[in-house]
Amino acid sequence: RAWRTCAIRGRGRGPTDRRQPGASIRYASALGRTRPRRPPSRQVVARSLPSEYVVPMLIDSHCHLDYPDLAPDLSGVLARAANAGVGAMLTIGTRIRDFPRVRAIAEAHPHVYCSVGIHPHEAANENADVAALVSEAAHPRVVGIGETGLDYFYDRSPRPQQQANFRAHIEAAQRTGLPLIVHTRE
Repeated sequence: RAWRTCAIRGRGRGPTDRRQPGASIRYASALGRTRPRRPPSRQVVARSLPSEYVVPMLIDSHCHLDYPDLAPDLSGVLARAANAGVGAMLTIGTRIRDFPRVRAIAEAHPHVYCSVGIHPHEAANENADVAALVSEAAHPRVVGIGETGLDYFYDRSPRPQQQANFRAHIEAAQRTGLPLIVHTRE
């Protein structure tokens, strides 16, 4: 294909309406069509690897492998996930008192990681301590802070306590540089 780059200086033509003045686009001069530029990294990867090596990997970014219902068949759950193409899992902490169990699951399985936090429903039973969250987050299998947030739909915990815990989680995430895992509900 005869692709070439040109600079359109905001003249209100086709797809350039959404671009900044002076932005460049690619177009096929033979076909007279315009097409946005693809990121070069995606083009290079697709061209450099044979198709048999390009296998999509799924990541379960939010699961609760520590829940009692899964305990009898945890190895089966992990095997079924792997057979379905799930290459990594993030088991989410919902209580500080249960974090040792969450961490143990992540330590026992090389493709499972964890987070440390207090779910908004548990805010009535546990106070988030920034120092404790930061300390637990130092473990190499911990990749996030939370699950935290505000859940006013069910109101299972007092709103002021949910807010205080949420603030503590935000501060712990800032101190550690780890992502904050936020529970949201209407």
